[in-house]
Amino acid sequence: MGINEEKARLLLGGIFTARLPRDLDDFDLERFPIGNYIVFRDALQASFEDTKTRLNQFKRKLRERGIEPLFMMDEEGGRVTQIAGFFPSAPSAGAVSRHLKPEEAGMLYRYMSAALADLGIDVNLAPCVDVNTEPVNPIIGCRAFGSEVGAVEHYGGAFIGSAKPHTACVAKHFPGHGMTKVDSHLDMPLVGTPREQLEAVHIRAFRDAIRAGADGIMMSHCHYDALEAELIPASLSKVVVGHILRKDLGFDRLVLTDSLDMDAVTANRGPVESSRAAIDAGVDILLYTENSTRFEDAFEAMTADLVSGKLKQARIMKSIARRKVLLGMPSTRTPAPPGITHQRYLELRERVMARSLHAEDPRGLLPIMASEAGLVTSDPRLFEKTPPDRRVLREISSAEEASGRLLVLWLMEPLRLKVSLATIRRMIDAAQASVLVTSYTHLAEAFPACDARVVVEDTSPETQAAILSRILDTGP
Repeated sequence: MGINEEKARLLLGGIFTARLPRDLDDFDLERFPIGNYIVFRDALQASFEDTKTRLNQFKRKLRERGIEPLFMMDEEGGRVTQIAGFFPSAPSAGAVSRHLKPEEAGMLYRYMSAALADLGIDVNLAPCVDVNTEPVNPIIGCRAFGSEVGAVEHYGGAFIGSAKPHTACVAKHFPGHGMTKVDSHLDMPLVGTPREQLEAVHIRAFRDAIRAGADGIMMSHCHYDALEAELIPASLSKVVVGHILRKDLGFDRLVLTDSLDMDAVTANRGPVESSRAAIDAGVDILLYTENSTRFEDAFEAMTADLVSGKLKQARIMKSIARRKVLLGMPSTRTPAPPGITHQRYLELRERVMARSLHAEDPRGLLPIMASEAGLVTSDPRLFEKTPPDRRVLREISSAEEASGRLLVLWLMEPLRLKVSLATIRRMIDAAQASVLVTSYTHLAEAFPACDARVVVEDTSPETQAAILSRILDTGP
């Protein structure tokens, strides 16, 4: 027997996660009494204090409705940052592990986590404890602490241990996304790694994160041949969630999907099917990062399931109980955590950033005149806030367009190329001169004909801006 609709909606509000809207009045709390929100940069205000005030106001509004809020943020550092507009965000994990000792990394992450807590963030969807064993992984790369499980263990543990007094931490993307050649935002990666290697390297990193005190685990949308016979992502797999994570690893805390708006999921199934499968697999929190009809359709269908009794209340209450453990955790909300000052944080951060740039310019080409250069970029967001008529570099895509010009290859994560590597080689041959900027050492070696190279380990917005100013002369 089911329950009434109002109670069903309130219960599901504890397991669904919505994107915090820019205009908080736009969200229909009557229809969707959601308690979990993921906070992206587009929902933030111009300053730290204004954002803090806004988030706290919305939390009060939720509590007045009897909804206990849980605010989440994707703040790994490096490229994956939301707060860089008003707070000096941490460098990429890969750069941190190369240039800081684990105890220094812990100080860096303690300060960052205290800032998040002071802002009003309860859960950080970090760290990324994927072991990046694929040199040209299009989506992990510098987000990982390294290609060796030992480095991921030490630095992932430092992140979790130092953050926990301030924010809860969610380790991701179980059982590992570091071996893939496909970006799960665009398609479902098919992983053929043997079970023994998965256990010895990738799953081991999550065992270490759990021992370090991870409060949650985020599932990947990859399929693993060695773990699951059915062609489904790990996030929807009873075997991977229910057996391997829950039973083998003994993890009984919060389990989240990666975004159910990603193409790895949406290309093959609708939101209702995906949400039902994730809950059936043993997931606690359904993460929707776009407030779209997918989110609405899934919520309405599962409300009907609860009302009819098709979805058992007892199953949802298990996830609600795990969420309550997180809500009951003490949080030290202070802008001045013990053991590290703001100045020390900046020193550690700037040391990493300074050591993360490696430039080779034997011909003295840099800086090049932007007006004479063509661009090939793997990052569609590079100039996303710059109107086309004000962009200093024009994108090109053929050897004909590159002929006789200066060529800038911006091959950073996420690696989403519009042209093939073979076409890029032809463009290099046709160009007057070429400059490669990449976060992938493997790609730096793949294009030996480039006249200048800038290899970078940190992909934070600040570092990328510094690189652009270093390699380009934009004129008066």
